[in-house]
Amino acid sequence: MHPDILRRAPMRFAHVALPVPVNKLFTYEIPDDIAGSVYVGCRVDVPFGRRMLSGVVSDLADRADVPGVRPIKRLRETYLPAPLFRLARWIAAYYGCTVGEAVQSVLPPALRRAKVRRRAEGVLAVADRALRAGGETSPEMNAVRADLSRARKQLALIVELLRAGGEAPLRVVLDEWGYRRPVADTLVKRGTLVLRAAPAPGSGLDAMDGNVERLTRAQEDALQRLDAALVSKKFAPVLLYGVTGSGKTEVYLRTARHVLAQGGGCIVLVPEIGLLPQATARYRRMFGDDVAIIHSRLSGPERFAIWESLVHGRRRIVVGPRSAVFMPVQDLRLIVVDEEQDDSYKQDDKPRYHARSVALMRGKYEELTVVLGSATPSAESLHRAMDSRYQWMTLRERAGGSPLPRIRIVDMRSGEDGNPPTGVFSGELVGRIDRNIKAGFQTIIFLNKRGHARFVQCNACGWVATCRNCDISLTYHRVDRTMRCHFCGYTRRVVDRCEGCGGVRLFYSGVGTQRVELELQSLFPGVGVLRMDADTTSGKEGHRRILEEFCTGEYPILLGTQMVSKGHHFPGVSLVGVICAEEGLNFPDFRSAERTFQMLTQVSGRAGRGEQPGEVIIQTYMPDHYVFRYLQDHDYDGFMREELELRRSLGYPPYSRVILASCSARDEHVLHAVTGEWAELLRSVLHGALADGRVKILGPTEPLVARIRGRFRDQILIKGTLSQTEKDAALDAYTKVSSNRPGGRTVDLRWDVDPESFL
Repeated sequence: MHPDILRRAPMRFAHVALPVPVNKLFTYEIPDDIAGSVYVGCRVDVPFGRRMLSGVVSDLADRADVPGVRPIKRLRETYLPAPLFRLARWIAAYYGCTVGEAVQSVLPPALRRAKVRRRAEGVLAVADRALRAGGETSPEMNAVRADLSRARKQLALIVELLRAGGEAPLRVVLDEWGYRRPVADTLVKRGTLVLRAAPAPGSGLDAMDGNVERLTRAQEDALQRLDAALVSKKFAPVLLYGVTGSGKTEVYLRTARHVLAQGGGCIVLVPEIGLLPQATARYRRMFGDDVAIIHSRLSGPERFAIWESLVHGRRRIVVGPRSAVFMPVQDLRLIVVDEEQDDSYKQDDKPRYHARSVALMRGKYEELTVVLGSATPSAESLHRAMDSRYQWMTLRERAGGSPLPRIRIVDMRSGEDGNPPTGVFSGELVGRIDRNIKAGFQTIIFLNKRGHARFVQCNACGWVATCRNCDISLTYHRVDRTMRCHFCGYTRRVVDRCEGCGGVRLFYSGVGTQRVELELQSLFPGVGVLRMDADTTSGKEGHRRILEEFCTGEYPILLGTQMVSKGHHFPGVSLVGVICAEEGLNFPDFRSAERTFQMLTQVSGRAGRGEQPGEVIIQTYMPDHYVFRYLQDHDYDGFMREELELRRSLGYPPYSRVILASCSARDEHVLHAVTGEWAELLRSVLHGALADGRVKILGPTEPLVARIRGRFRDQILIKGTLSQTEKDAALDAYTKVSSNRPGGRTVDLRWDVDPESFL
């Protein structure tokens, strides 16, 4: 009997969740030939209008709730495990989307498409049977061979050969087995075979973290408490608060090893793909082939192969960014959310879930231990730990006894001679980099802005080159002489004349990583500089390639955006320099100070992890801001005390909930009419919550960037805690306004619960 079948008594009808923006389930008749095989969580192909869609059965019934229902067309072999289906229901209710849309976020991409590649699925099934068959002459394989053409016989043979060894180098498949490269490429494209990059021999990432022989007392205490939580087999949320370099990852690894030794499974979340290379090296070194690495740059068939391996228990630990939280790990016992404060865990597209919240809810449903780790915990997590809703474990000292780096704040408003510096770098930072290079140590330069210049402007009339689709200036990229919009991707060649007055007095204002790279090359000719940003890390191996090169020690300087700021362990780095440290403080966001402190703390923590003491030089034009006062003393506790008190006085999270409702339309007048009417109706339907002060409604108002991708934007901010009934009423009010107002259906609503961005 299938382990996830909730109701197996034959039923005549099924309620199916489909990936459409309609908040309802759709009823279909169950054909007699599959009546005993349809259950809650199974996947089916059903007709929807003129299309064929793939959905998930949400419930079964013995009678139809509507007339004229159509039959299920096809029953899929794959299914959605019951715990994940329950999680999808919660996502739909909490984040304001349909169950079908939530299910789409849970399933791997290869299972989301409505149209089915029957040939590819059949081959995958053959491959799966062959891999699980007992021998080369198994009855199943013989039966398969009897029905195969010559080409498919070759396929069966390669499956057998791969089954015998588990996997084989591509060179062996091509040179020794005699298969042509186009054949192998076709099989990979179809999803029959999976092509993985071979690990580089003597990888710097593999060698960077040696085996830890001795734990600190704080690490041992954390491990004992985590073991106790795991033994209880109850929901146990834990905040692991450890300074940079304190050995949080070693605690994760040893806890995961304990879980696997007991036959359980584990999910480890990292905030972004740039942290995967080092995480992959460490987890593979300890767990070998038990580890599945998941990320957005895998193909659909590759992600599906991982999903299948987890469903069948062939792998028991998953490492990856936010979507890894949905992986169907068998006997799941532990979820680790590393760098839990990172806003990359927030999904930007619908459904706009936060992976940290989803991990906690999955932990609650499946009674798991959920570890939230950070050197700079989010205000929300810290507040819950202070209220004893989370267990709180701290690692106050670096593993190995090395001190935290010394942090110096450089006032860029005036240089050493009393005048502002003329270049990107202060004299102090230039001198320190020079000494570091001569001493044979490495340096990281951090600037969270890519490109060469923030905007191109005319000195004569003030004209600025702007995006044709968005109300924002274009960023100048010197490498390919283009101007780009970092919101919509619009690109054009750089101009030589002003489009306002025709003048040639153009100047490039602001600083980006490309400009800093040029200045570094000018200041230190012949010194190798690696640049790590979104422009240099394309492709599956983009991040790994740059990190591997830096680990060799041949490049004294690594320049990058937030990709270099967290998670990496470079023993050779003794100096970190930060350019434009106040950049994040200028955003109209109640989290701006918190995020700036977190990011600067994280990047500072890259220095001094080896034998050489670390130093950090932070350049800023706002040295008097309280962020820098606490940062200089590594005083995160003091900073958060002041920050939480400010949040309490303003009624912002963690002392309240926030929903950001953003509306957009190509017609500005229609947009303002809809949002204005909706705001009035909201204040009416939420009158009780407004009257008792539980909720405040702000807006509608234009955001910082009023037009993106050709669509004008309005925002309404709902501060406070809404019940599920009140959330539904607010969304119903929008549907009513947009349906009745002329042109209202052209207005799109972005309903963002617990938003991480207010742009």
